Amino acid sequence: TYTNVNKLSVFVLLAIPSIIVFLYWFYGKLVYYIKKYINTMDKVEKYYLISAGIILIILIGIINSKTTLFSYGILNEKYYDYDVYYTENIDKNDSSILNKIKNLYMTNNYDIVYTSDSPILLEFDVFSNVTAKENDYKNPLFGVFSIPFSIIPKAISLIVPIKNIYPTLLSIVQGLLIFIAFTLLARLMKIKGLLKALFLVIITVAFPTILFLTSTEQYAFSVFYLIVFIYMAINKIKDKDMAYIMATGSTITTGILFPLLLEKGNIRQGIKNIFFTFLKCMAIFIISARIVLFVPSQMTVSSDGITQYSSFAKVQNLNVFTNFTYNILYGSSFREENSTFTTKSLITNDYKVGFKMDRPAIRPIDTNKINILGIVILALTVLGFILNKKDKFMQICFAWVIFSFVLLAIMGWGIPEDGLILYSFYFAWAYICLIFKWIEKLLNKVPKIRNTVYVLSALSMAIINANIIIKMIEFGIRYYS
Repeated sequence: TYTNVNKLSVFVLLAIPSIIVFLYWFYGKLVYYIKKYINTMDKVEKYYLISAGIILIILIGIINSKTTLFSYGILNEKYYDYDVYYTENIDKNDSSILNKIKNLYMTNNYDIVYTSDSPILLEFDVFSNVTAKENDYKNPLFGVFSIPFSIIPKAISLIVPIKNIYPTLLSIVQGLLIFIAFTLLARLMKIKGLLKALFLVIITVAFPTILFLTSTEQYAFSVFYLIVFIYMAINKIKDKDMAYIMATGSTITTGILFPLLLEKGNIRQGIKNIFFTFLKCMAIFIISARIVLFVPSQMTVSSDGITQYSSFAKVQNLNVFTNFTYNILYGSSFREENSTFTTKSLITNDYKVGFKMDRPAIRPIDTNKINILGIVILALTVLGFILNKKDKFMQICFAWVIFSFVLLAIMGWGIPEDGLILYSFYFAWAYICLIFKWIEKLLNKVPKIRNTVYVLSALSMAIINANIIIKMIEFGIRYYS
Protein backbone atom coordinates (compact mmCIF):
# COMPACT_ATOMS: atom_id res chain seq x y z
CA THR A 1 0.00 0.00 0.00
CA TYR A 2 0.90 3.69 -0.23
CA THR A 3 1.43 3.88 3.55
CA ASN A 4 3.78 0.90 3.53
CA VAL A 5 5.79 2.40 0.66
CA ASN A 6 6.15 5.63 2.65
CA LYS A 7 7.33 3.69 5.71
CA LEU A 8 9.90 1.82 3.63
CA SER A 9 11.12 5.07 2.08
CA VAL A 10 11.67 6.53 5.55
CA PHE A 11 13.69 3.44 6.55
CA VAL A 12 15.87 3.74 3.44
CA LEU A 13 16.47 7.49 3.90
CA LEU A 14 17.47 7.01 7.52
CA ALA A 15 19.83 4.20 6.49
CA ILE A 16 21.94 6.35 4.13
CA PRO A 17 24.00 8.18 6.81
CA SER A 18 24.23 4.94 8.78
CA ILE A 19 25.75 3.12 5.82
CA ILE A 20 28.33 5.90 5.43
CA VAL A 21 29.28 5.56 9.11
CA PHE A 22 29.42 1.77 8.69
CA LEU A 23 31.78 2.06 5.70
CA TYR A 24 34.06 4.37 7.65
CA TRP A 25 34.17 1.86 10.52
CA PHE A 26 34.58 -1.12 8.19
CA TYR A 27 37.50 0.32 6.24
CA GLY A 28 39.25 1.28 9.47
CA LYS A 29 38.99 -2.30 10.72
CA LEU A 30 39.92 -3.69 7.29
CA VAL A 31 43.14 -1.67 7.14
CA TYR A 32 44.01 -2.73 10.69
CA TYR A 33 43.55 -6.45 10.00
CA ILE A 34 45.19 -6.33 6.57
CA LYS A 35 48.32 -4.88 8.19
CA LYS A 36 48.29 -7.67 10.78
CA TYR A 37 47.74 -10.25 8.05
CA ILE A 38 50.59 -8.93 5.87
CA ASN A 39 52.97 -8.80 8.82
CA THR A 40 52.33 -12.47 9.59
CA MET A 41 52.50 -13.79 6.01
CA ASP A 42 55.12 -16.38 5.13
CA LYS A 43 56.79 -16.91 1.75
CA VAL A 44 54.35 -19.60 0.65
CA GLU A 45 51.37 -17.31 1.24
CA LYS A 46 53.04 -14.40 -0.55
CA TYR A 47 53.97 -16.46 -3.61
CA TYR A 48 50.52 -18.07 -3.64
CA LEU A 49 48.60 -14.79 -3.51
CA ILE A 50 50.78 -13.17 -6.16
CA SER A 51 50.76 -16.10 -8.61
CA ALA A 52 47.11 -17.04 -8.06
CA GLY A 53 46.10 -13.37 -8.29
CA ILE A 54 47.90 -12.85 -11.60
CA ILE A 55 46.42 -16.02 -13.12
CA LEU A 56 42.95 -15.04 -11.87
CA ILE A 57 43.12 -11.54 -13.39
CA ILE A 58 44.27 -12.88 -16.77
CA LEU A 59 41.72 -15.72 -16.96
CA ILE A 60 38.73 -13.69 -15.72
CA GLY A 61 39.62 -10.90 -18.14
CA ILE A 62 39.81 -13.32 -21.09
CA ILE A 63 36.67 -15.28 -20.19
CA ASN A 64 34.47 -12.22 -19.61
CA SER A 65 35.68 -10.61 -22.82
CA LYS A 66 34.55 -13.67 -24.79
CA THR A 67 31.26 -14.60 -23.12
CA THR A 68 28.60 -13.30 -20.72
CA LEU A 69 27.70 -16.85 -19.64
CA PHE A 70 29.11 -16.39 -16.13
CA SER A 71 27.86 -12.84 -15.71
CA TYR A 72 24.85 -11.26 -17.43
CA GLY A 73 23.92 -14.33 -19.50
CA ILE A 74 22.95 -12.39 -22.64
CA LEU A 75 21.78 -14.86 -25.29
CA ASN A 76 22.74 -14.18 -28.91
CA GLU A 77 19.57 -13.15 -30.77
CA LYS A 78 20.03 -15.77 -33.46
CA TYR A 79 19.39 -18.44 -30.80
CA TYR A 80 16.10 -16.96 -29.57
CA ASP A 81 13.59 -19.83 -29.59
CA TYR A 82 10.02 -18.81 -28.84
CA ASP A 83 6.50 -19.54 -29.92
CA VAL A 84 3.67 -16.99 -29.94
CA TYR A 85 0.80 -19.41 -29.41
CA TYR A 86 -2.16 -17.05 -29.33
CA THR A 87 -2.93 -13.39 -29.97
CA GLU A 88 -5.94 -11.15 -29.55
CA ASN A 89 -6.29 -7.70 -31.14
CA ILE A 90 -2.69 -7.72 -32.37
CA ASP A 91 -0.55 -9.33 -35.05
CA LYS A 92 1.95 -11.88 -33.69
CA ASN A 93 4.74 -10.18 -35.64
CA ASP A 94 3.99 -6.74 -34.23
CA SER A 95 7.15 -4.92 -33.13
CA SER A 96 5.82 -4.38 -29.59
CA ILE A 97 5.52 -8.15 -29.14
CA LEU A 98 9.01 -8.77 -30.46
CA ASN A 99 10.45 -6.06 -28.22
CA LYS A 100 8.72 -7.61 -25.21
CA ILE A 101 10.16 -11.02 -26.04
CA LYS A 102 13.65 -9.55 -26.45
CA ASN A 103 13.35 -7.83 -23.07
CA LEU A 104 12.33 -11.10 -21.40
CA TYR A 105 15.36 -12.85 -22.92
CA MET A 106 17.53 -10.09 -21.45
CA THR A 107 16.04 -10.10 -17.95
CA ASN A 108 14.76 -13.65 -17.25
CA ASN A 109 18.12 -15.34 -17.66
CA TYR A 110 18.54 -17.42 -14.52
CA ASP A 111 19.47 -21.12 -14.28
CA ILE A 112 21.68 -21.08 -17.36
CA VAL A 113 24.68 -22.75 -15.68
CA TYR A 114 23.11 -25.37 -13.41
CA THR A 115 20.96 -23.33 -10.99
CA SER A 116 23.28 -20.35 -10.65
CA ASP A 117 21.71 -16.90 -10.49
CA SER A 118 24.61 -14.70 -11.63
CA PRO A 119 22.59 -12.78 -14.28
CA ILE A 120 19.77 -12.03 -11.83
CA LEU A 121 22.21 -11.08 -9.07
CA LEU A 122 23.88 -8.62 -11.43
CA GLU A 123 20.59 -7.33 -12.83
CA PHE A 124 19.40 -6.40 -9.32
CA ASP A 125 23.00 -5.70 -8.28
CA VAL A 126 22.75 -7.46 -4.93
CA PHE A 127 26.41 -6.59 -4.31
CA SER A 128 25.86 -2.84 -3.95
CA ASN A 129 22.09 -2.59 -3.63
CA VAL A 130 21.21 -3.38 -0.02
CA THR A 131 17.47 -3.64 -0.75
CA ALA A 132 17.79 -5.84 -3.84
CA LYS A 133 15.11 -8.49 -4.24
CA GLU A 134 17.59 -11.37 -3.95
CA ASN A 135 18.90 -10.08 -0.60
CA ASP A 136 16.01 -11.82 1.12
CA TYR A 137 15.59 -13.93 4.25
CA LYS A 138 18.39 -16.27 3.08
CA ASN A 139 20.89 -13.40 2.76
CA PRO A 140 19.35 -10.56 4.80
CA LEU A 141 22.50 -8.47 5.29
CA PHE A 142 24.43 -9.57 2.22
CA GLY A 143 24.20 -6.18 0.51
CA VAL A 144 25.42 -4.39 3.64
CA PHE A 145 28.55 -6.51 3.93
CA SER A 146 29.35 -6.77 0.22
CA ILE A 147 29.20 -3.00 -0.40
CA PRO A 148 32.68 -2.31 1.05
CA PHE A 149 34.18 -4.60 -1.60
CA SER A 150 31.80 -3.94 -4.50
CA ILE A 151 31.68 -0.15 -4.31
CA ILE A 152 34.99 0.38 -6.14
CA PRO A 153 34.22 -2.03 -9.03
CA LYS A 154 30.80 -0.37 -9.27
CA ALA A 155 32.28 3.13 -9.39
CA ILE A 156 34.80 2.13 -12.07
CA SER A 157 32.08 0.48 -14.18
CA LEU A 158 30.09 3.73 -14.17
CA ILE A 159 32.92 5.74 -15.72
CA VAL A 160 34.78 3.17 -17.85
CA PRO A 161 32.68 1.97 -20.83
CA ILE A 162 34.14 -1.52 -21.22
CA LYS A 163 31.96 -4.58 -21.83
CA ASN A 164 31.46 -6.72 -18.73
CA ILE A 165 33.81 -4.58 -16.64
CA TYR A 166 31.66 -4.65 -13.47
CA PRO A 167 31.37 -8.46 -13.15
CA THR A 168 35.03 -8.78 -14.22
CA LEU A 169 36.30 -6.49 -11.46
CA LEU A 170 33.85 -7.99 -8.98
CA SER A 171 35.04 -11.53 -9.78
CA ILE A 172 38.66 -10.46 -9.31
CA VAL A 173 37.88 -8.92 -5.91
CA GLN A 174 35.93 -12.04 -4.90
CA GLY A 175 38.76 -14.27 -6.07
CA LEU A 176 41.40 -12.39 -4.07
CA LEU A 177 39.23 -12.63 -0.95
CA ILE A 178 38.81 -16.37 -1.54
CA PHE A 179 42.59 -16.81 -1.86
CA ILE A 180 43.13 -14.94 1.41
CA ALA A 181 40.52 -17.15 3.09
CA PHE A 182 42.35 -20.24 1.83
CA THR A 183 45.58 -19.05 3.46
CA LEU A 184 43.66 -18.67 6.73
CA LEU A 185 42.49 -22.28 6.36
CA ALA A 186 46.11 -23.35 5.85
CA ARG A 187 47.05 -21.57 9.07
CA LEU A 188 44.25 -23.31 10.93
CA MET A 189 45.53 -26.61 9.50
CA LYS A 190 48.92 -25.84 11.13
CA ILE A 191 50.86 -26.77 8.02
CA LYS A 192 53.92 -25.02 6.62
CA GLY A 193 56.31 -25.05 3.69
CA LEU A 194 55.68 -27.60 0.96
CA LEU A 195 52.60 -29.03 2.69
CA LYS A 196 50.98 -25.60 2.81
CA ALA A 197 51.79 -25.01 -0.86
CA LEU A 198 50.28 -28.38 -1.84
CA PHE A 199 47.15 -27.71 0.23
CA LEU A 200 46.65 -24.29 -1.37
CA VAL A 201 47.03 -25.76 -4.86
CA ILE A 202 44.58 -28.60 -4.14
CA ILE A 203 41.84 -26.40 -2.68
CA THR A 204 42.30 -23.89 -5.52
CA VAL A 205 41.90 -26.44 -8.33
CA ALA A 206 38.89 -28.13 -6.68
CA PHE A 207 35.81 -27.88 -8.90
CA PRO A 208 33.71 -25.62 -6.62
CA THR A 209 36.58 -23.14 -6.38
CA ILE A 210 37.14 -22.93 -10.12
CA LEU A 211 33.40 -22.67 -10.80
CA PHE A 212 32.84 -19.91 -8.23
CA LEU A 213 35.97 -18.01 -9.23
CA THR A 214 34.54 -17.91 -12.73
CA SER A 215 30.95 -17.03 -11.79
CA THR A 216 29.65 -13.92 -10.03
CA GLU A 217 27.78 -15.46 -7.12
CA GLN A 218 26.94 -14.50 -3.53
CA TYR A 219 28.70 -17.49 -1.96
CA ALA A 220 32.18 -16.03 -2.56
CA PHE A 221 31.66 -13.25 0.00
CA SER A 222 29.70 -15.58 2.28
CA VAL A 223 32.48 -18.17 2.44
CA PHE A 224 35.11 -15.46 2.96
CA TYR A 225 33.26 -14.10 6.00
CA LEU A 226 32.59 -17.65 7.24
CA ILE A 227 36.27 -18.63 7.21
CA VAL A 228 37.33 -15.28 8.72
CA PHE A 229 34.89 -15.86 11.58
CA ILE A 230 36.17 -19.37 12.27
CA TYR A 231 39.77 -18.11 12.19
CA MET A 232 38.98 -15.26 14.59
CA ALA A 233 36.99 -17.55 16.91
CA ILE A 234 39.74 -20.17 17.20
CA ASN A 235 42.42 -17.50 17.70
CA LYS A 236 40.23 -15.53 20.14
CA ILE A 237 40.41 -12.28 18.16
CA LYS A 238 38.26 -9.54 19.70
CA ASP A 239 36.06 -8.73 16.66
CA LYS A 240 34.88 -12.30 16.19
CA ASP A 241 31.32 -11.25 17.07
CA MET A 242 31.21 -8.81 14.14
CA ALA A 243 32.71 -11.47 11.86
CA TYR A 244 29.91 -13.81 12.98
CA ILE A 245 27.27 -11.19 12.12
CA MET A 246 28.85 -10.64 8.71
CA ALA A 247 29.00 -14.37 7.97
CA THR A 248 25.45 -15.06 9.20
CA GLY A 249 24.01 -11.94 7.62
CA SER A 250 25.51 -12.97 4.28
CA THR A 251 24.11 -16.52 4.48
CA ILE A 252 21.66 -17.13 7.30
CA THR A 253 22.50 -20.85 7.75
CA THR A 254 25.99 -19.90 8.98
CA GLY A 255 24.25 -18.86 12.18
CA ILE A 256 24.45 -22.49 13.30
CA LEU A 257 28.07 -21.79 14.28
CA PHE A 258 26.97 -19.64 17.25
CA PRO A 259 28.64 -22.05 19.78
CA LEU A 260 31.98 -20.60 18.62
CA LEU A 261 30.97 -17.40 20.41
CA LEU A 262 31.06 -19.25 23.74
CA GLU A 263 34.02 -19.06 26.14
CA LYS A 264 35.64 -22.30 27.25
CA GLY A 265 35.16 -22.76 30.99
CA ASN A 266 33.07 -19.61 31.32
CA ILE A 267 29.47 -20.35 30.36
CA ARG A 268 28.19 -17.07 31.78
CA GLN A 269 30.55 -14.99 29.65
CA GLY A 270 29.73 -17.10 26.60
CA ILE A 271 26.00 -16.48 27.00
CA LYS A 272 26.72 -12.75 27.37
CA ASN A 273 28.74 -12.86 24.13
CA ILE A 274 25.85 -14.44 22.26
CA PHE A 275 23.32 -11.99 23.74
CA PHE A 276 25.34 -8.87 22.91
CA THR A 277 26.15 -10.22 19.45
CA PHE A 278 22.41 -10.59 18.88
CA LEU A 279 21.84 -6.98 19.99
CA LYS A 280 24.56 -5.74 17.62
CA CYS A 281 23.02 -7.75 14.80
CA MET A 282 19.57 -6.23 15.41
CA ALA A 283 21.12 -2.76 15.54
CA ILE A 284 22.63 -3.36 12.09
CA PHE A 285 19.26 -4.57 10.81
CA ILE A 286 17.72 -1.31 12.01
CA ILE A 287 20.36 1.19 10.83
CA SER A 288 20.68 -0.49 7.43
CA ALA A 289 16.87 -0.54 6.95
CA ARG A 290 16.91 -4.33 6.60
CA ILE A 291 14.49 -4.46 9.52
CA VAL A 292 11.84 -4.06 6.79
CA LEU A 293 12.24 -7.79 6.17
CA PHE A 294 10.28 -8.27 9.38
CA VAL A 295 7.49 -5.89 8.42
CA PRO A 296 4.45 -8.18 7.82
CA SER A 297 3.68 -6.74 4.39
CA GLN A 298 7.28 -7.31 3.30
CA MET A 299 8.00 -10.73 4.77
CA THR A 300 8.86 -13.24 2.05
CA VAL A 301 9.19 -16.31 4.24
CA SER A 302 6.36 -18.82 4.22
CA SER A 303 6.13 -22.55 4.66
CA ASP A 304 5.43 -22.92 0.94
CA GLY A 305 8.40 -20.72 0.05
CA ILE A 306 10.74 -22.90 2.08
CA THR A 307 9.37 -26.33 1.20
CA GLN A 308 9.53 -25.70 -2.55
CA TYR A 309 13.33 -26.00 -2.25
CA SER A 310 13.23 -29.16 -0.13
CA SER A 311 12.62 -32.85 -0.79
CA PHE A 312 12.00 -35.66 1.66
CA ALA A 313 12.49 -38.54 -0.81
CA LYS A 314 15.33 -40.11 1.20
CA VAL A 315 16.80 -42.48 -1.40
CA GLN A 316 16.83 -39.82 -4.09
CA ASN A 317 18.37 -37.32 -1.67
CA LEU A 318 21.19 -39.70 -0.75
CA ASN A 319 21.95 -40.44 -4.38
CA VAL A 320 22.11 -36.75 -5.25
CA PHE A 321 24.23 -36.13 -2.16
CA THR A 322 26.85 -38.64 -3.34
CA ASN A 323 27.14 -36.63 -6.55
CA PHE A 324 27.46 -33.49 -4.45
CA THR A 325 30.38 -34.98 -2.48
CA TYR A 326 32.05 -36.04 -5.73
CA ASN A 327 31.75 -32.46 -6.97
CA ILE A 328 33.59 -31.28 -3.87
CA LEU A 329 36.76 -32.30 -5.73
CA TYR A 330 35.85 -33.07 -9.34
CA GLY A 331 33.46 -31.63 -11.88
CA SER A 332 30.90 -33.91 -13.54
CA SER A 333 30.00 -34.10 -17.19
CA PHE A 334 27.05 -31.94 -18.12
CA ARG A 335 24.49 -31.90 -20.88
CA GLU A 336 23.28 -29.04 -23.02
CA GLU A 337 19.54 -28.68 -23.25
CA ASN A 338 17.05 -26.26 -24.73
CA SER A 339 15.38 -25.24 -21.51
CA THR A 340 11.92 -23.68 -21.29
CA PHE A 341 12.45 -20.77 -18.97
CA THR A 342 9.15 -18.95 -19.19
CA THR A 343 5.62 -19.23 -20.49
CA LYS A 344 4.01 -15.82 -20.44
CA SER A 345 0.59 -14.35 -21.01
CA LEU A 346 0.88 -10.67 -21.81
CA ILE A 347 -2.32 -8.75 -21.24
CA THR A 348 -2.78 -5.00 -21.70
CA ASN A 349 -5.75 -2.73 -22.24
CA ASP A 350 -5.33 -3.12 -25.99
CA TYR A 351 -4.37 -6.75 -26.61
CA LYS A 352 -3.66 -10.22 -25.27
CA VAL A 353 -0.82 -12.50 -26.32
CA GLY A 354 0.74 -15.73 -25.03
CA PHE A 355 4.18 -17.10 -25.77
CA LYS A 356 6.57 -19.85 -24.74
CA MET A 357 10.32 -19.20 -24.60
CA ASP A 358 13.37 -21.50 -24.61
CA ARG A 359 17.12 -21.01 -24.36
CA PRO A 360 20.27 -23.19 -24.23
CA ALA A 361 21.32 -24.19 -20.71
CA ILE A 362 23.81 -26.42 -18.89
CA ARG A 363 22.39 -29.21 -16.72
CA PRO A 364 24.03 -31.96 -14.59
CA ILE A 365 23.86 -35.58 -15.73
CA ASP A 366 22.59 -38.60 -13.76
CA THR A 367 22.45 -36.87 -10.37
CA ASN A 368 19.74 -39.32 -9.25
CA LYS A 369 22.16 -42.24 -9.64
CA ILE A 370 24.49 -43.14 -6.79
CA ASN A 371 28.09 -41.95 -7.26
CA ILE A 372 30.60 -44.46 -5.89
CA LEU A 373 33.49 -41.99 -5.94
CA GLY A 374 31.29 -39.60 -4.00
CA ILE A 375 30.86 -42.25 -1.31
CA VAL A 376 34.64 -42.76 -1.22
CA ILE A 377 35.21 -39.02 -0.75
CA LEU A 378 32.65 -38.96 2.07
CA ALA A 379 34.36 -41.96 3.72
CA LEU A 380 37.78 -40.27 3.51
CA THR A 381 36.25 -37.21 5.14
CA VAL A 382 35.03 -39.30 8.09
CA LEU A 383 38.44 -41.00 8.39
CA GLY A 384 40.08 -37.57 8.39
CA PHE A 385 38.06 -36.65 11.46
CA ILE A 386 38.70 -39.97 13.23
CA LEU A 387 42.47 -39.54 12.88
CA ASN A 388 42.38 -35.88 13.96
CA LYS A 389 39.41 -35.74 16.34
CA LYS A 390 41.32 -33.87 19.08
CA ASP A 391 42.07 -30.95 16.75
CA LYS A 392 39.50 -28.15 17.34
CA PHE A 393 39.55 -27.00 13.73
CA MET A 394 38.98 -30.57 12.51
CA GLN A 395 36.02 -30.77 14.89
CA ILE A 396 34.56 -27.63 13.32
CA CYS A 397 35.16 -29.02 9.82
CA PHE A 398 33.41 -32.28 10.66
CA ALA A 399 30.51 -30.43 12.26
CA TRP A 400 30.18 -28.48 8.99
CA VAL A 401 30.18 -31.75 7.03
CA ILE A 402 27.44 -33.16 9.28
CA PHE A 403 25.47 -29.94 8.80
CA SER A 404 25.76 -30.31 5.01
CA PHE A 405 24.45 -33.87 5.27
CA VAL A 406 21.48 -32.84 7.43
CA LEU A 407 20.61 -29.85 5.24
CA LEU A 408 21.09 -31.48 1.84
CA ALA A 409 20.63 -35.22 2.27
CA ILE A 410 18.05 -35.36 5.07
CA MET A 411 16.12 -32.11 4.60
CA GLY A 412 16.72 -32.29 0.86
CA TRP A 413 17.44 -28.57 0.45
CA GLY A 414 18.10 -27.84 -3.23
CA ILE A 415 17.10 -31.34 -4.38
CA PRO A 416 13.88 -30.31 -6.24
CA GLU A 417 15.79 -27.89 -8.47
CA ASP A 418 18.76 -30.28 -8.90
CA GLY A 419 20.95 -27.55 -7.56
CA LEU A 420 23.41 -29.01 -5.06
CA ILE A 421 26.37 -27.83 -7.15
CA LEU A 422 25.29 -24.32 -6.16
CA TYR A 423 26.04 -25.15 -2.51
CA SER A 424 29.27 -27.05 -3.10
CA PHE A 425 31.60 -24.08 -2.50
CA TYR A 426 29.83 -23.26 0.75
CA PHE A 427 30.73 -26.68 2.19
CA ALA A 428 33.73 -27.87 0.15
CA TRP A 429 36.48 -26.32 2.30
CA ALA A 430 35.57 -28.53 5.28
CA TYR A 431 35.68 -31.76 3.26
CA ILE A 432 38.99 -30.84 1.62
CA CYS A 433 40.63 -29.93 4.93
CA LEU A 434 39.58 -33.23 6.50
CA ILE A 435 40.74 -35.33 3.55
CA PHE A 436 44.07 -33.49 3.38
CA LYS A 437 44.63 -34.06 7.10
CA TRP A 438 43.74 -37.75 6.73
CA ILE A 439 46.43 -38.23 4.09
CA GLU A 440 48.94 -36.22 6.12
CA LYS A 441 48.32 -38.26 9.26
CA LEU A 442 48.24 -41.62 7.45
CA LEU A 443 51.42 -41.07 5.41
CA ASN A 444 53.32 -38.80 7.78
CA LYS A 445 56.21 -41.26 8.12
CA VAL A 446 56.62 -41.59 4.34
CA PRO A 447 56.67 -37.94 3.18
CA LYS A 448 57.73 -38.75 -0.40
CA ILE A 449 54.71 -41.02 -0.92
CA ARG A 450 52.46 -38.53 0.87
CA ASN A 451 53.60 -35.64 -1.32
CA THR A 452 53.27 -37.79 -4.43
CA VAL A 453 49.64 -38.52 -3.50
CA TYR A 454 49.01 -34.79 -3.08
CA VAL A 455 50.64 -33.92 -6.40
CA LEU A 456 48.79 -36.61 -8.33
CA SER A 457 45.51 -35.56 -6.72
CA ALA A 458 46.10 -31.93 -7.66
CA LEU A 459 47.02 -32.85 -11.24
CA SER A 460 43.98 -35.06 -11.73
CA MET A 461 41.69 -32.38 -10.30
CA ALA A 462 43.28 -29.63 -12.40
CA ILE A 463 43.01 -31.62 -15.64
CA ILE A 464 39.44 -32.87 -15.13
CA ASN A 465 38.09 -29.58 -13.79
CA ALA A 466 39.84 -27.41 -16.36
CA ASN A 467 38.37 -29.60 -19.10
CA ILE A 468 34.84 -29.11 -17.68
CA ILE A 469 35.27 -25.34 -17.41
CA ILE A 470 36.71 -25.10 -20.93
CA LYS A 471 33.64 -26.90 -22.28
CA MET A 472 31.45 -24.43 -20.39
CA ILE A 473 33.37 -21.52 -21.88
CA GLU A 474 32.98 -22.99 -25.38
CA PHE A 475 29.25 -23.30 -24.72
CA GLY A 476 29.19 -19.69 -23.56
CA ILE A 477 31.09 -18.38 -26.59
CA ARG A 478 28.68 -20.22 -28.87
CA TYR A 479 25.43 -19.01 -27.30
CA TYR A 480 26.18 -16.19 -24.85
CA SER A 481 28.98 -14.11 -26.39
